[in-house]
Amino acid sequence: MKFYIALAFDQSVPHRSIEPLASGKTTVTESEKKTHNTEFSNTWWDKFITQTDSLNKPAVIKNAISQVRVESYKQSVMGILSQLGKLKTTQFGYRVYVEGRQLDFEEMEDFFELAPQDAETLEQWADRVFDGKKFGIILNSGEKFDLKLTSEIAIFLSPFFEKIGYPRGGAQFTIFVGNYDKTPLGIHQDKRGESVMHFHLGPAGKTMYVWDPKQYRDLLATHGFTKKNFNELRPFAKEYQFESGDIYYMPEGTYHIGQQDALSIGITIWRYNHTDDHLAKHLHQRIIKQIPVETTDDFQYDTTPLDDTSGIDHIVENTRLPMSTNS
Repeated sequence: MKFYIALAFDQSVPHRSIEPLASGKTTVTESEKKTHNTEFSNTWWDKFITQTDSLNKPAVIKNAISQVRVESYKQSVMGILSQLGKLKTTQFGYRVYVEGRQLDFEEMEDFFELAPQDAETLEQWADRVFDGKKFGIILNSGEKFDLKLTSEIAIFLSPFFEKIGYPRGGAQFTIFVGNYDKTPLGIHQDKRGESVMHFHLGPAGKTMYVWDPKQYRDLLATHGFTKKNFNELRPFAKEYQFESGDIYYMPEGTYHIGQQDALSIGITIWRYNHTDDHLAKHLHQRIIKQIPVETTDDFQYDTTPLDDTSGIDHIVENTRLPMSTNS
């Protein structure tokens, strides 16, 4: 079967493509599944679907990732951070928080110079750069930077997508690194259709607090709470604790916040399964971007009456929709 990790709608790939597998192909063979998929067999995914109530409730899958693979993934993340230091870009949602405050543009310029060095471990790098301070790093589109990591996880997910179907908006990695107390974003709900698998690499564990959507909204409305009132809202949350090698699953629409006491890395795999109208809007935006528009330097007043649209007729006439060459 053919398998690929599709990219988000609004970003192109300036660095490296993620579609080919390690072999340079986009096809996943049965032998590749057997070689790479020991932890993620068809039976494993059947149990996963059952444990998550057909993907409708959060769940923690214990010891889902071998420690050998955990260490390999940690090295991949360190390599990605090193690449970002060389690229000096925040284009892919690359955000750094120190003591709860997001670094600004000038501070990020300095931070790029402190990227991980060859053979430097996560702990060594964190000590060198942050010197005991609380910090959090979030990187969207992490799949763009490590073809081997992306290919391996794509093969893991292959039998899962064969069972449930492919997400219309594709899948994307977000990488979390840090020793922050709680997610810098506060209690939040991700966009409609966005569900997540959190591959937790540790070394420290993490706790996810989740709230029933209706109850959460009622609490905010009746008590005047905000997403920053974690201590007041915590008694109403359900807790999910996970350690190095565990996978945490969370369905779309869940209000949540993560908390940890020490340093850890998480690779989150997001599925974007859009509704028809959402997908149509994205397609419309793509079409609009392909319509050529001639640049003009002059500013013109419209001298026609307010109920007369003929003043833009010449603009409409000069607009040509892109035509398919296959017709």
